[in-house]
Amino acid sequence: MMAVGSLAAGQPERLIVFTAAGLLMTSTGVTAPVPGRSVIPKERRELDFDALAAELRNLRESVAGVTGTVLAAVDGIPIIADADDYLDPAKISALAAADLGIARQAAEMTGKGTLSQTVVFGSDGYMAVYAVGRLALMVVLGDKGLNVGRLLFESRPVIERIGTILAA
Repeated sequence: MMAVGSLAAGQPERLIVFTAAGLLMTSTGVTAPVPGRSVIPKERRELDFDALAAELRNLRESVAGVTGTVLAAVDGIPIIADADDYLDPAKISALAAADLGIARQAAEMTGKGTLSQTVVFGSDGYMAVYAVGRLALMVVLGDKGLNVGRLLFESRPVIERIGTILAA
């Protein structure tokens, strides 16, 4: 298992991968079955988790204030996460899937076209949810110091590359 890197100086690092075989693997060596079905079709069991992890890590490192990232299927099943220990990628993924679904419907019903992202502005930070095609989503969490404009600029090519990796 590869470690993605610490989120900030002194903080523990954690990489969580939900494999095609339905196993949860963490950088601390924990492996457990995940209830439900695999998010990857049977004919495509090989997914480049290293490339996905690198994309998430590079986004976190290139935009100040990013504290965690989660990549998930649009139904809320996590694929891979680069997040602090106190965050539950399964809960973040489910919440983001609901957020993206409602925002997609709102964009379509109001004639605003295809949704690409939502950003939640909280008193202590941000949660941005990006559509990765029609089948996946990426969540970016940030603290109060997050430069949202820079995040929006840097995330577009990352989303495109992640979409290519998932489609391969």
